[in-house]
Amino acid sequence: MVKNEVQKAQKKEIANKYLAFILVIAIVVSVVGTWYGIDKITKFSWITGYGSNATGQVNVTISSEVSINVVATACNFGSGYPNATPSTVLESNGTNINWSGAGTGNNITIENDGSTYVNVTVNSTKNCTGFWGISSCADNTTEFKYWTANVSGDGGCGGATAVLQSFAGWNSSNISNMTRGNVCSNMTFQDSYDRVNFMCRLVLAQSVPSGSKSDTLTFWAIQV
Repeated sequence: MVKNEVQKAQKKEIANKYLAFILVIAIVVSVVGTWYGIDKITKFSWITGYGSNATGQVNVTISSEVSINVVATACNFGSGYPNATPSTVLESNGTNINWSGAGTGNNITIENDGSTYVNVTVNSTKNCTGFWGISSCADNTTEFKYWTANVSGDGGCGGATAVLQSFAGWNSSNISNMTRGNVCSNMTFQDSYDRVNFMCRLVLAQSVPSGSKSDTLTFWAIQV
């Protein structure tokens, strides 16, 4: 009887020790796991996002283009004859004095269709005597002139609307031609402001011989 009681007591003590060992193991595992988790969280807490910047470039080179275009090409006064003295006056802006024909209201129009300001000049192939086929224009009853003015509503030559250049020398018999006469010294290329009128004026006496009269003009542009 006593022996059985001793055996029971020994078994209970062993069970208690085993449970105590298991409990210690569980506590150790729990503590290690908690420490490991806290360590990871702490490490992760030091990880932060950061931005980085770099630069890029957009490059373009705009080149200047010098280009003019004659968009209205002729001062065509048609046919007719002087019907009164002392002289007939024809201008391409519509002036028609002592002329039997209709005349014209059409000028030569130059357009700056490039991308830069230009100096426009003109070259004529004839002078007054060559145009009319006469020996002298010195009596001032016969003229052969060109001049420039802005197209209505345009500002192609600085915004002025008055006559910009009068080639009075062209009615002199001792000038063979008008080489690079100035048309516009600073012609803009901006839309709606990129045109000028090149106007024509003819003054002729009744003694001018009949026949077709014409002149060819060449326009030049140089970047300002």
